[in-house]
Amino acid sequence: MTTGRRLVIVFVVDGLRPDSITPEDTPTLFRLRAEGVDFTDSHAVFPTVTRVNAASLATGTQPGTHGILGNQMYVPAAGSCRPRRSPSGSTRVACGWPRSARARRAARSC
Repeated sequence: MTTGRRLVIVFVVDGLRPDSITPEDTPTLFRLRAEGVDFTDSHAVFPTVTRVNAASLATGTQPGTHGILGNQMYVPAAGSCRPRRSPSGSTRVACGWPRSARARRAARSC
């Protein structure tokens, strides 16, 4: 007995031009688009970065509602979310990465 449920897959591709999906170069993607849904008139939300737009598509809400506002990740346990230079000034320390070796070891074990 069928329950009327359907399986839905949301497939978000970043940086792939629609005209590059051809039967010769990408036959599987071409078939998926032909047999599925193609958002030909879609518009990006602002800011127009991958994580923000994918979250808006998946949730149907704007960035202010779903809370993903950029491609950076903020992990409160790892420290502040400000890109900075290492103490020597030569290397950029990733956003939210603790400065001390002890704190970095603790963050890795999370």
